[in-house]
Amino acid sequence: MTSQTGSWSGAPKLAKVAWGILLVASVLGVVNHALGVFTIAERDPERLMFALFACLNVYATAVLLGPYRRGEIWAWLVTWIEVAAFALVYPFTGPEPGTWYLIGAGIAALAQAVSLPWFRSLSQGMVRADA
Repeated sequence: MTSQTGSWSGAPKLAKVAWGILLVASVLGVVNHALGVFTIAERDPERLMFALFACLNVYATAVLLGPYRRGEIWAWLVTWIEVAAFALVYPFTGPEPGTWYLIGAGIAALAQAVSLPWFRSLSQGMVRADA
């Protein structure tokens, strides 16, 4: 079974902007959470949370740099995991720091929604692989 992928050069500008927003958020997440292990966390459970989020952000960054740019639908779907993880911080922590994570999740969800038409066109075979 082969997957339909498209050329990143053929992606609409809006999809590229959305990708850029997601990438910046993921890279900043890596930096923030990696530093949080050593500078913010005061107890082992907090250190574990920061380390796990840093790993999630590294994974998301890798997916965004490769398969997401190639238009692989699974990459679009799995990117929702990072969005959901950020959104789930609020119910467990409350306003501090949950509000910032919820805002980040909202921005990432919007970026995902904006990129959906490109992924949908690829999955429907409207754009052929040329990369």
